[in-house]
Amino acid sequence: HNDVAFVSEDRKGVGLLLDESIEQNIIFGSMYTDHKFLKKIGWMKLYDSKAAKEHAEKMVKELNIRCTGIKQSAGSLSGGNQQKVCLAKALTLNPNVLFVSEPTRGIDIGAKKLVLETLAKLVEATAKTPEPIDTRGFAGFPHFPESPENSPLTTWLTTDSLRLQFHNRV
Repeated sequence: HNDVAFVSEDRKGVGLLLDESIEQNIIFGSMYTDHKFLKKIGWMKLYDSKAAKEHAEKMVKELNIRCTGIKQSAGSLSGGNQQKVCLAKALTLNPNVLFVSEPTRGIDIGAKKLVLETLAKLVEATAKTPEPIDTRGFAGFPHFPESPENSPLTTWLTTDSLRLQFHNRV
């Protein structure tokens, strides 16, 4: 479990392994930092392809990543779908705080709508009650201004990025 995850605005430069599969992109960070998707056999840890496949397929379905399958290379996806793979990769780390920098940079208008809808669904699905957090350098706004006391998430805006604070994550 990680406290913080980051989705870079530069999905092609630092966000994705373009020549690798969607599956590898989604699970790589978590496999490296949390030792997920590895099974221990004696003194060795081996790649758990079944767990990785199941998780990648789940993320593709939940984030509506349009692809031919989890073995498709990330570089062959549209910009919006690449961005969703970056989100899936970050969410696989199960962070308490997710920083998303310019989530719609360089993608077409239809993809922008899908990415923003994905983030909104994520907000609704993950949180219960807001908690105050340190706001140095940020301006804070409840994500759902019509009912801030029930807002599951606080959105912190800077000039070029979006910070999502999840609350009550187990």
